[in-house]
Order: sequence, then C-alpha cells, then structure tokens
Amino acid sequence: MLRENVQKRPLLEMLSQTFLERIVAEAIEVLSKVGVFVENKEALTLLGDAGARIDQNRRVLLPEDLVWRCVRSAPSPIQIFDRQGEPSMLLEGLNVHFDPGSAALKILDHRTGEVVVHGALPLGPAPGCAATVDDDDRESLIGEPLR
Repeated sequence: MLRENVQKRPLLEMLSQTFLERIVAEAIEVLSKVGVFVENKEALTLLGDAGARIDQNRRVLLPEDLVWRCVRSAPSPIQIFDRQGEPSMLLEGLNVHFDPGSAALKILDHRTGEVVVHGALPLGPAPGCAATVDDDDRESLIGEPLR
C-alpha cells in the first residue's frame, strides 16, 4: 500500500553495506576504547549507572551493548522544532536536511574556560574563509579561537 505524500526521487548509494557495517563497527570500537569526554555530572551519573566506565578525567568508555541499547531506544522519527515551537524538520527515512552548525547558542572556549555567546568567537584562518564572523543572523561559531 502506498503512503500519501510520498515523493519519488533517485536514491544514491555511495557506500556498500559492507563498508557501512565497517564504519559502525569502528565507531563502536572508538567509543569503547577511546571514549568521549563528558562534563555534565548528571550525564556522568546516568552513563555510569547504565554500564559505562568513567575514569578520573571524566572520560567515558561506552561498551558495545550500551551503544546498541541507546540506538534501539532512540525515537524514530525525531521532530525538530524552531524557536517559536513550530515543527521545522522531521528526521525520518530518506528526509534530507542541511544544518550549517548553527544549533549551539553558546560555545565553551576550551583555552580560557569562558562561555562565548554567538558571533563573539574569532575563528582560526582557513583557506578562502574570513578570520571572523560577525553576521548577527548566525546563532553560533565553531572553530579554533585566535590567541
């Protein structure tokens, strides 16, 4: 049975299923052996209670079974809302969305420990890019601070 409002479009598959499985396996290996740095105390408690190993530097090692439990528990679809609370993106199926990295309203400057509000953090030089962004419409900046 066909669903209503289904758009037909070409499907481009650039990676084989074998290669996708390898990417996932290696990502799980990184999560379990290298881990991730977590600052939030509540998140550390939740992860520890769920079976993650946490070292004294707040590095969290996520065992494979925990990663898969998290994946299985993630909602599908995921609805993203705009600032007014209206639905703006539905993350589901073959829907494609572009995010220029504007989700973070504040950035923690890892060198100074200061919280920087959007538009105030200069970026390191990159070929073909300006060293700073002062566009008032930008919600965030991500990059290496100039010092």
